[in-house]
Amino acid sequence: MSLKYQKPILLLVILSLLIPCAFAADEPVITFLPGEFILDVGDTAPIAVMMSADPAGLSGFNVTVSLAEPSIGEIMAVSYPKWADLPVNSSIPSDSLFVQGVDLRNSLGAGGVTNILLCTLTVRGDIAGETNLTITTMKIDDDVGGRYVPETTDAIMVVKNPPSVFSIDIPLAPGWNMISIPVTNAELTVPLEVMDGVYVYEPLEQIYVKANISALEAGKGYWVSATSHCTLTASGNSLGNFVASLRPGWNMIGAVCNDTSIAASQTVPADSVQNNVYSYNPLIQSYVSTTTLNPCSGYWVSAIENCTLNVSTNISE
Repeated sequence: MSLKYQKPILLLVILSLLIPCAFAADEPVITFLPGEFILDVGDTAPIAVMMSADPAGLSGFNVTVSLAEPSIGEIMAVSYPKWADLPVNSSIPSDSLFVQGVDLRNSLGAGGVTNILLCTLTVRGDIAGETNLTITTMKIDDDVGGRYVPETTDAIMVVKNPPSVFSIDIPLAPGWNMISIPVTNAELTVPLEVMDGVYVYEPLEQIYVKANISALEAGKGYWVSATSHCTLTASGNSLGNFVASLRPGWNMIGAVCNDTSIAASQTVPADSVQNNVYSYNPLIQSYVSTTTLNPCSGYWVSAIENCTLNVSTNISE
């Protein structure tokens, strides 16, 4: 080999050795949020695909997500964050799905962003059982012509047969009560003492909107007025988890069928919600600060940015 070509080739060899070393310690991690979740046969749940960081920026991604046991469930839908341009995915429903997006507008900047949402999947439980939601292939490119080699962490999906229908009593005091319905497919027995005015708070417009007392949704908080002490009865399937989309400022949410800690609930992005929430005590007509969400109560929760809050019972229960 002539001396003319030896120096450029030697330089390329040196660069090829140096570049991987420069980024090896900064490889991100791809995870699912929540990492473990339960749903009943026939029910669906949103699952976020997250990238821990982009130390050298993020120009685009192509990731394939699969269910390890295809008979347990299916991926029904996918949505993308605002930064992801030209989103593409394979056909759905499916037990394996590739998703793709690029950052044409440089919305994520030159790097250093953490907790990056790549996409949100909607999965459905088909039969009772347990399976992993896993990343099978991926191509994730940085902004400097390189490609990340992230670690991945599976999610655990537990599908159960629907529980038997049960009833729960929601006590109401005279005046306004802040409540929630901790059951799905609820059928309500409404006492005569309940007034027609039922209201839910819309944080985007920051206004109250009148709701239908016979069509209250699980996971939401409501103001219900009664003329005297009475009991509202809700019958349905127990609510094990829900995901609330929160706006900056105050939001009204509900609770699941068991006591849960607001601090243990997961948010995307992380740490977007204050650990203290507020319920309303109609007997003293005052708000009460708490860190625990109790069934049948409604709560004010404060978010510092647009985020999602996943409230769930313990998977081991």
